[in-house]
Amino acid sequence: MRHEPGTHIPGFTSCEALRASRNGAGARPPWVGRRWRWPAPARPHRPLVPSARSAVRSGSGRPRTLHRAAVPQDRPIIVNRSLGSAIPTIRQSYEPMPAPPVNWRAPAEGNPGPQATQGNSSNRSLGGQRDLTGGDTLMTVDVEQVKRRHPIADAIAAHGVELRPRGGRLTGRCPFHEDRDPSLVVYPDTRSFHCFGCGASGDVIDFVRRAEGIGFREAVDRLGEGGEAQSPAPRSEPRPHRLTLDDRLILTAACELYHETLLRTPGIGQYLETRGVPTWVARHCRLGFSDGRLLVPYLKRRRLSLRRAAELGLLFADGAETMTGRVLIPDQRGSHCGWMVGRALDGRQEPRYRGLSLPRPLLGYERTRGHRRVFLTEGPFDWLTLVGWGLPACALLGTQPGRDTLRLLGRARSVVLVLDGDDAGREATTRLAETLGERARVVELPHAVKDVSELGVQPDGRETFFSALDEAERRARDVATAR
Repeated sequence: MRHEPGTHIPGFTSCEALRASRNGAGARPPWVGRRWRWPAPARPHRPLVPSARSAVRSGSGRPRTLHRAAVPQDRPIIVNRSLGSAIPTIRQSYEPMPAPPVNWRAPAEGNPGPQATQGNSSNRSLGGQRDLTGGDTLMTVDVEQVKRRHPIADAIAAHGVELRPRGGRLTGRCPFHEDRDPSLVVYPDTRSFHCFGCGASGDVIDFVRRAEGIGFREAVDRLGEGGEAQSPAPRSEPRPHRLTLDDRLILTAACELYHETLLRTPGIGQYLETRGVPTWVARHCRLGFSDGRLLVPYLKRRRLSLRRAAELGLLFADGAETMTGRVLIPDQRGSHCGWMVGRALDGRQEPRYRGLSLPRPLLGYERTRGHRRVFLTEGPFDWLTLVGWGLPACALLGTQPGRDTLRLLGRARSVVLVLDGDDAGREATTRLAETLGERARVVELPHAVKDVSELGVQPDGRETFFSALDEAERRARDVATAR
């Protein structure tokens, strides 16, 4: 069989067809002696539509080029004539409607139903209300009512941000990033904020959630909304000891520096291991170490106030560091540091624990949010031991809890008291158990053990503690049954 030059042979390329026409029947097909490839599938047809960019550049009604637009064929194309050219847009009204929530009920006859609320907060449902439970019982919060009762300017000012009026808006330095020039803009008329530096935006609930690192329900509780009928909440005024934005930047910078110093200093990890604190706990809790030489140059490089650092308790009057030779345990509050305490490595150094010139917090409370059972210890290393065991714990940093501490502990369903075994610790345990009532659980440590950190370094310390915890829970159940 012989083919004329230029004729097409099915399955042959043009060169092979030419070779076949020259060699006659001895020509081999393309799949013999070479790798076979299946032909590529045909691409689906897409209509040619004008390029919007070329139409705008040309300034006329005719675009200079055409391209295939990636527009689904089941959606109509609307021609936008606002620029004098054919610009394709997709009709959004053809989007499928989302399914209604499980707890949604149809509006009564004659009632048009609630309208969707505009805003930036997540999980908004019909009528500007949000479900706080996620279960079968509907308990919602009116978001618009929360925003009306709590002006966003007051909430931002209460977090240490100084706002200044500019036109019909307020401006200040954003607390969510290192903001040297005021880039945070507050719009009182729309009850919203926006940062032109980091892009943070939203309403008063979004600001509280982002500033304190908490969820929606905690933010609503912090603003004074309980999910039920509320009375008008008083305006929040800054407390005398409330941290400002500069204070947070200084403390967070010091915490970062001390943590990097601890990771680079040999021997500190071995000391923490002897105290029952593994390396992952030191990284997780951002523990630090001060060598007394790096804080002042670091704050100068960050352009932070040394005088304010001295007022906070990080520096002495002569510029020396107050935490030299100490292991630092910070109190992390979301993304920033709000307090820290230093433990002396040398047993002869006094005082053994040194804090800042600020009121002592409930150390680690931010990590216990959302837990029904909270463990309460006395010292910071006791707290680190319980954190290493995976328990939601916080530390009193003493034996005299204040009213704020009792108020915070009142949010937990049960409080497990794990204070020291000395006389002061036993007296504090008795007082707290009487105050907390049925919610208190008292863990009795072995007589030869002083505190939890000493129990944590023992080989069977973890098993001993959880056995004592089970015994405390059993006693609490027996008391509740007897009543």
